[in-house]
Amino acid sequence: MIRFIYTGKWQKKNINQGSINGYALWISLAAFFLLCQIVGYMSVYTMQNSYLIQCNKQSKLDLSVVSWAKHIIDNNTMVRICHLPDEKMIHSQTILMDDIEVYLEDKNTYIDCLYNGVEMKVYYDDKCISGIEFH
Repeated sequence: MIRFIYTGKWQKKNINQGSINGYALWISLAAFFLLCQIVGYMSVYTMQNSYLIQCNKQSKLDLSVVSWAKHIIDNNTMVRICHLPDEKMIHSQTILMDDIEVYLEDKNTYIDCLYNGVEMKVYYDDKCISGIEFH
């Protein structure tokens, strides 16, 4: 029977120099912290851009609805001033904008616009739009 005898001295390893696998622990933690900061910044930046894109789409839809309401106002004002038959007046109209159904109805002092759960009232007089109200 052969015996192996360890004759070396026990060495105490300094914990502050590095981790068990040889990499410096504090550098790894700093790199991980920096990576978390970068990922967090990128996610906040992406969320802000997506909100801006969504607001841009909503504002384009609102402007399109106001444009259609102005068309109805101009048409109905011309019919009233020129004493044309009432058949030429647009009392209500349903249109499709960006795959969204918009319902417009003339109430003689304002146009009631309904779309996406939003109710917009476009107030007008004989000359122009006097106000817009959202509900």
